[in-house]
Amino acid sequence: MTCTLELPVLTTEILTTVASLNEIVTAWEELAKRDTVEGFFRTASWYLSWIQNLRPDATPFVVVVRDSGKIVGIAPFCTLRYNSYLWALTLGGDDIACGEYLDILSLPNYRAAVVRAAWNAINKMQSRWDVVVLGAVLAQGDLCYEAQNWAAEKGLMLRAEGDRISPFAHLPDNFDHYFAALGKKKRKNLARAQRIFQERGVEVKTYTRPDELEKAIDILIELHLLRWRSVRKTGTLGRPGFRKFLKDLSKTEAVGDSFRLYIMQLGGKPIAAMLNFHYGMSALQFQNGFDPDCELAPHSPGTLLILHAIQRAIEEGLLYYDFLRGAEEYKFHFAREFKRTTTLAIARSLPAKAYLLAKDAGLAIKKFKPLLRKPQPVAS
Repeated sequence: MTCTLELPVLTTEILTTVASLNEIVTAWEELAKRDTVEGFFRTASWYLSWIQNLRPDATPFVVVVRDSGKIVGIAPFCTLRYNSYLWALTLGGDDIACGEYLDILSLPNYRAAVVRAAWNAINKMQSRWDVVVLGAVLAQGDLCYEAQNWAAEKGLMLRAEGDRISPFAHLPDNFDHYFAALGKKKRKNLARAQRIFQERGVEVKTYTRPDELEKAIDILIELHLLRWRSVRKTGTLGRPGFRKFLKDLSKTEAVGDSFRLYIMQLGGKPIAAMLNFHYGMSALQFQNGFDPDCELAPHSPGTLLILHAIQRAIEEGLLYYDFLRGAEEYKFHFAREFKRTTTLAIARSLPAKAYLLAKDAGLAIKKFKPLLRKPQPVAS
C-alpha cells in the first residue's frame, strides 16, 4: 500500500487598506515575534505607523497567505511612486524611517511555500507595478535568493545595489566581561570620560513608558536637530511626520514597551539623547543627538551613552547589540561583527528597465569620471 503525502494548498489575498490590515494585526505581530533577533522592523506596528505618518502616499499591498483559513505568512508590501513616473512595489518600512532587515514573514515550516505563494500573487498583479524594490533585506538571506530565481524564471531585469554594513556585538552575561574585551586604549579613554562626567554630576535617565516618552521624544528630536544643524544638515528626525511616527509607535501595544530612550543631563539640562529598541534578544540602536555647544561635548557624551545602553542591554539579558546600517568607525569600537543588507530592484515594464539601465550608466560614469578628466599639461 502506497501513501501519498499531500502538500498544503495555500490561498492568498491582497489587502490594500489600513482598515483591512487592522484586522490581521494580532497574527502579524505573532509572526514577527518568531524572529527574536531581527523581527522588530517587520512588525505590524512599524509598518502601520510608517505608512500613516511617513509615507501617506503609499498604498498597502500586503499579501496574506493562509492554510485552511489560518494565516501562515504575510508579505508586507506597498505601492508607491518611484522616481516620479514608475509604480514600485516595495517592502513597507524602509526609506525615510531607516527600517532594517525587512522580509516576508511566515511560520517556520511554511517559509518556502509562503515566499513562492507571495511571488505568484505579485506576478498575477503585474499591471499594478513597474518595478519591485526589496530594500534593507539581508544580502545573504533566502529572500534575496528567491527573488533572483523569480526574476530569472520570469525573464525580468534584476539590479542589485551595493551592500550596506550593519555592525553588531554579541553580548556576554556580564558587563565587566564586555568592558574587559574592549581595547586597552579604548577602556582608558572611556574610564577617563566617565570620571569627568561623574565629577560634573552628569546623570542618565531612561524613558520607557508611553506617558513619559511623549516629552522625551521631543527632547531627542531637538538634540538630534542641534547636532545636524551644526554641520549644516537637516537630520532624519527633522523630516515631516517623524515626530508623530515615533510617538504613535511608542503607544502601540505590541512594540511600545521596546522603547529605551536615554537622556543625559548636566545640571538638569539635556545634553545628549539616544533612542534604542529592545525586541526579542536584540538591542537596536536607532537615532541619537547631542548639543554640540555643551561644555562636555569634546568628551563625547554620545560615546558614553552607547556604553550605558550596552550595559542596560546586558542587564536585561539581551544577546545582541545592533548598530544597524552604517559602517561608521565609532561603531567598530564596540562591535566586531557585521551583517550585510542590500537593495534589489526587479523591473517588469520597459520604462522601468530603461530607468535601471540609465541608473547603471550614471553610476558607471560617476565611478570612472576621475579617469575621464582631461589631463592637465605638465609644466616644463
